[in-house]
Amino acid sequence: MIIDILCFCFEHHAVHMRNYCINNKLLNRVLVLLKSKHHFLALTALRLFRRIVQLKDEFYYRYTVRDNVMRPIVECFKKNGHRYNLLNSAIIELFEFIRMEDIKPLIAYVVENFSKDFEDVIYVTTFKSLRLKYEQMRDREIRKIEEDSSPSDPLISIEANLPAQWKMERQADADEQWFNDDDSENASPAGDWDPNKLDKEPGTALISQSALLDVSPSSSAASIAMEDESLEKV
Repeated sequence: MIIDILCFCFEHHAVHMRNYCINNKLLNRVLVLLKSKHHFLALTALRLFRRIVQLKDEFYYRYTVRDNVMRPIVECFKKNGHRYNLLNSAIIELFEFIRMEDIKPLIAYVVENFSKDFEDVIYVTTFKSLRLKYEQMRDREIRKIEEDSSPSDPLISIEANLPAQWKMERQADADEQWFNDDDSENASPAGDWDPNKLDKEPGTALISQSALLDVSPSSSAASIAMEDESLEKV
């Protein structure tokens, strides 16, 4: 009856029961019943812990690991031996539930502290599967650490460098455009040529602007004739 009341309190008064449980070491005191020679008392205490694990509350997981709460359960299992009875099945079911629900804190706690106690238990695969689950957890953690410490993936680095490459290409295009503009400014276009500048240069023949503009054959012949007459007079 008392265990049933405690189960109800754990489920419906979570905040208050957390403080009460840790301040009074409630689970440690209840699991003392596992040492009783009466199996119904041991099963009642085990049922309370099973209900708490089923809550999937990280607080109780940390409390279990810190205070080594499952030590009486393991000792009860070893004391019971290989007898196939209700107590044996209830304890195995508890560990199987921890494995199936992948409760990582309790898996690590059980394997690291009680793996030697279950080495000779070969009539069920629960404890072997727990150890395998623990090794898989460790492998994932190691791979994660290696991935975090290793250089980033080449594809990711290329994608990360794309904006910088685009920026460099835009800068190169801007520089090329600047040089093109500078060359066009230095080159004198045909429309900007001033024939009057030729008069100021020594040794340059005097050519009238009208003669330059008149490029017809008749005008060219007339100009040649005028030059011949001037030479004869000389």
